[in-house]
This record gives sequence, C-alpha cells and structure tokens, in this order.
Amino acid sequence: MDSSDFISKSRKITCREAESMIPRYLAGSLSDKDLAAFLNHVNNCNKCHDELETNFMVDLTVQYLNEEDPHGSFNLKPMLQKDLNEKTAALVHKHRMKKLRVVIFVLILLLAALLILDLTDVFGISEVIADLFRSAGF
Repeated sequence: MDSSDFISKSRKITCREAESMIPRYLAGSLSDKDLAAFLNHVNNCNKCHDELETNFMVDLTVQYLNEEDPHGSFNLKPMLQKDLNEKTAALVHKHRMKKLRVVIFVLILLLAALLILDLTDVFGISEVIADLFRSAGF
C-alpha cells in the first residue's frame, strides 16, 4: 500500500464539514485524522478547493499587510499548493513513522522472546553461534 493511500482512504466528509475545517487548517490545528479527511476532500472537490483558496488568500493577504517590511512575491495559488503539499508530506511522514515504530516494537518483542527461549535452552542458539565462531576460527 502506498503510504499516501491512507489519505485517500480517510473518512469521507461533506462540503459543509470541509468548509468548517478551513480555519483550523489555516491555523495548523487539525488532528491527523481530520487533516487526512480534509486533504482528501479538497483534493477531490473543486468547490471546496476554491473556498480554501479564497480563505488562504485572505489569510495571507492580512499577514502580508501586517508585516512592517513586506518582501518577496505574492503569487498565492502556488503558495497554497506548496502549503497543501507540505502538509500532505508531513502527514505521510508521520504515518510512516507510526508504522515504523510498530515494526520496531514487534522486532524487539521477537528478540526478547528468542533471548528468553535461549536462556532456557529451548533452542540452544548460544551453542550454535559459538560453534559457528569456532568453525570460523574466532
């Protein structure tokens, strides 16, 4: 499964829900589950994407006008796309790290189980390893 599949498989939300999430999206305060649902929706709904774009433009314009020394270009559409891409990438990274932690935890449990079994001489792993080292000349 592609690591961004969880975004497309996130819960479906209505336009009304997506529009109510826009202020929290702009503030960066959506939970991971809500962010995945929001990103999935606005990437597939032109109406909500346009609404987000309008709100994004207003928000950035206000920020820009409040700066004492405005600088740089002010091309908002690429700025919104960059913001969407960055938040998607961050969410995908978070999802991957969560999966990696689970895999590492399972591996630690397996190693602990093997160590316990070795200490109780169920498998005799220590002897096999010692024989391998002796046969290799160590």
